[in-house]
Amino acid sequence: MAISAKISADEISAQVSQRFVNKYIEGMLVNAAGVSYSPGTTVDSTFLSFEVAEAAGYERQVFVYQGQDQTAYTDDGVGLATKGTIFAHDGSATAIDFSHAVLVWGTGNVAALDAATTDPTTGVDGVYTDLPTTTDGSGTGLTVDLTVANNVFVFSPSRFGRNYEIGDSVTILEATMEQAGAISAGDGLATMLVGAVSSNTEAGQIIAVAPTDNTVTLDNGNEAAFYWDFKLFGFAD
Repeated sequence: MAISAKISADEISAQVSQRFVNKYIEGMLVNAAGVSYSPGTTVDSTFLSFEVAEAAGYERQVFVYQGQDQTAYTDDGVGLATKGTIFAHDGSATAIDFSHAVLVWGTGNVAALDAATTDPTTGVDGVYTDLPTTTDGSGTGLTVDLTVANNVFVFSPSRFGRNYEIGDSVTILEATMEQAGAISAGDGLATMLVGAVSSNTEAGQIIAVAPTDNTVTLDNGNEAAFYWDFKLFGFAD
């Protein structure tokens, strides 16, 4: 006789938390028309070798699940808040072609920045979002939000980037902040060190693959958006 087993709601919640909370995930585009991905059979690195080249505005999109993103047990499972990855074409003559959207475990994503070692001399009070950065390391994609209040500059990651290391120097150019309206010409740039990055022994392994019906072409400044929902199902007492 078959015996029905149940798992507690607390255990299901703990499994979701351990697996996803405070873990960084990188969204990417793959152009592999006619190629299917089969978990456990397809070699991840082979499939990911078809990733779209970084051109025409394409770069991986990174998100992180936090504690508040985890739902309570309901409808036979515990889920996570919907997360989006939006890939935008930069309007150049080069098109972006892709056939799959993919999620992989991330690494080297910037979790925190140390206090700036160099600040502009003066600033305009306000909040300025998604300012691009340069670095002396190999990381790419980090943008920061800047809050200016009474000539105090506070920087925090807004897009977490990838392949950064603790101690990398990050610079926000004077021209970048001037264009955003945060400073005036001649007020100087800002520099800071990366204080913390994500680390994951499963980095680069595929979490999910979403194939498109046909090859998609992004051009003329258009965007492609993908929204991801995860839920662990289990029958609880």
